[in-house]
Amino acid sequence: MSQYTDLAAEIFARGFNCAQSVAAVFYDRYDADYDTAVRAAAGFGGGLGCGEVCGALSGAVMVVGQRYGPVEPEDAYGKENCHNRTAELVERFRERNGAVRCRELLGCHLSTPEGRERYEAEKLRETVCVPLVMGAVAILEELGY
Repeated sequence: MSQYTDLAAEIFARGFNCAQSVAAVFYDRYDADYDTAVRAAAGFGGGLGCGEVCGALSGAVMVVGQRYGPVEPEDAYGKENCHNRTAELVERFRERNGAVRCRELLGCHLSTPEGRERYEAEKLRETVCVPLVMGAVAILEELGY
């Protein structure tokens, strides 16, 4: 693993969510500040809080947007480029992990008491989420971010 995957795991271990942990590693590369990156990613943890798209993947998509997102609404090339790069990231994440939805990756739904109980009892944060966070950062690195 790289210093960046290790840093993401460290940020996650401090209590930030999966999306925050991925976005925070890349914040300074693309004209963002740490507080903004962490705040912007806060709502994406736990699959948007409802078990949908994995927060680690969402944080990685935020990095794609920081680097390639167009700033002018008429920038057709920028929109297409960002879309294509996002699709490539999502496909690599799916290939690596078998799914992109949080509840499928965890095998439980964090928005239910039963799901949260299983998450805690089986230590899924450590056994599933940490590797997903580190893996999302590794994919970004493989793609040159």
